Amino acid sequence: MISALFVNYFTHRLISRAVESVLADDLSAEIIVVDNSEDSVEYANLASMLPANAKLIRAEKNLGFGKACNLAFENSTGSFILLLNPDAVILPGFIKGAVECMQQYPDFGGIAPKTYWDNSKTFLLPPGQMPTPLWELSVSIGFRLPVWGKYFSNRFKSDSISALYGDSITNQEMLSGSTAFFRRSAILSLNHFFRPEFFMYYEDTDLSIRLLRKGWKLGLNPAIEAIHEWENNPDKAVYSGSSRDSFMKLNFPRISKVLGSSRNWIELQMQPKTVYHYDNLGNLSHPPKFHLAPEDGPYIIEVSPHPLFIPAAYFQYAGALEAFPVFSPNIWRLMFKGDYFIRITNKKAEQNLYRFSMLSPPVSLSDN
Repeated sequence: MISALFVNYFTHRLISRAVESVLADDLSAEIIVVDNSEDSVEYANLASMLPANAKLIRAEKNLGFGKACNLAFENSTGSFILLLNPDAVILPGFIKGAVECMQQYPDFGGIAPKTYWDNSKTFLLPPGQMPTPLWELSVSIGFRLPVWGKYFSNRFKSDSISALYGDSITNQEMLSGSTAFFRRSAILSLNHFFRPEFFMYYEDTDLSIRLLRKGWKLGLNPAIEAIHEWENNPDKAVYSGSSRDSFMKLNFPRISKVLGSSRNWIELQMQPKTVYHYDNLGNLSHPPKFHLAPEDGPYIIEVSPHPLFIPAAYFQYAGALEAFPVFSPNIWRLMFKGDYFIRITNKKAEQNLYRFSMLSPPVSLSDN
């Protein structure tokens, strides 16, 4: 019933861990792995770590994530398709809960789980956000009109918290391909699973909008859970820029030009203004700690590489410590060199904001 699709690019240890999490949850799941590494040693290592009944497909060249997923899908037979990144694992009960959800809601083409950033299950990663031309324009205006910037930031937080900490499935505009569960019939209703124009990034965004336009719904189900050890690696921007342009041309060919021109005009005519005032923690080599008074809890703690916290990871904290360590060692090693922002909101809606710079990048998961 379930086909789990994986794409490998020098991540055989992580792939093995991800596959184990699927089989621990459903021993009958069909495992299909496409190796994009173009390396005989990596292929041999991958083959040695996979179960004997897994389908391992060696790509003739690096196809990119989207085309490799298409190849895996073509070799799959399951009524439901699970996409899982190498650096992600599903938690017990995921598959049973996902199938039951799809059976209960036949108009949903795909669902996403509640996804934790770390093994200690503190921070939750945000729901996917559809980056339409209007969305990009709104973010740009937010940097220039502080009232709008604060409203937009708080609205994003409110919607995210509602979906992640709610009790029922909520409609979504986009599902991240890192941890997503699709109905096979929904994928077959499209001309492509992932469109070939995307080598890496935005292929899941494009798939989401095509499913919505076809009449399918997308949802986040907080009753099923996964962990995705997402790395904030700035090197990824090399691929995301061109993929973003392809996404806009394919899905918003006219309005993207109009709103893009409007955004360019606004950015030329209006200088960015200070939206939030942050306490600068400086350059850090160790995780920061904060005093959280018990009488002011519970707290919502956000961390983001974006100064408006769009998007952000979220942590609901009800306790109190004299020196609360916001970041676990597991999360700290996922944060690459760069600027980060923290927003701590108490039960009175009072906010404390901080910024800091990460001094040096950690060891990547794929290096372990």
